[in-house]
Amino acid sequence: MRATGQTVSLEGSLTESERRIIAARAILGEWLSGSGGGWQDSGGIWPGIKLIQGVSSAEGDIEYGISRGCLLPCHKILTHEDVSLQTRKQLQESLILVHGGMAQDVGPILEMVTERYLLRSKIEWQGRLEALTLFDQIVTQLKKVISKRLEDRRIRISSARSKLLFHGRRISTLNRLLIESRRIRERFLGILDARRNVRRWNGFSFHPSRKIEAQNRLQEIMSSEKRRFEQGIPFAMEPVVYDLP
Repeated sequence: MRATGQTVSLEGSLTESERRIIAARAILGEWLSGSGGGWQDSGGIWPGIKLIQGVSSAEGDIEYGISRGCLLPCHKILTHEDVSLQTRKQLQESLILVHGGMAQDVGPILEMVTERYLLRSKIEWQGRLEALTLFDQIVTQLKKVISKRLEDRRIRISSARSKLLFHGRRISTLNRLLIESRRIRERFLGILDARRNVRRWNGFSFHPSRKIEAQNRLQEIMSSEKRRFEQGIPFAMEPVVYDLP
């Protein structure tokens, strides 16, 4: 959109209306390609820590009278008054971002999640309710100095998400990562984004004093798992632990 003159400026911040158009087109593109799409990826064009929240349609919205909810969410940016610089610094210093090397069409997974939501499947519905409660608690804790309680809730919300997605299923690579992480439990803080098969990126938090050790060990585990399964499962790339500045 910048290159074709559809934004006010070729660089710098986007306007709110530009962000919403970009998000709408990105999500539409994902739907047309069959992947199902979602709100989380396009949320990156809203900088910083934010809440991505669904909203009910109201008079004046194009969805009003057609759908209970708006197609696009609202993005609430958490300011430095909401989340302190100290908390942001601690989160950044503890983060390890990894890519498990696999790529796959998430369309069937999203269909399964939608199906279980519509059927109100007991275990998945309970996981959804748990995740909603824990999410509110995490937001509350972020507005304070980061604490062990926040990390505990990150681990618990990952457990709740696993009920939503893959109850009763165990994926080898992520399990090994979790087991290894918990061997240094006193320094392992939590899972930022567990997608249960390490197909894309996942975030882990370690105490900064153990971060290098954790980075090396996570790389060893993912590489060994790739060698173990690459004859039977397609990998798009070599697993990698990102070295973020």
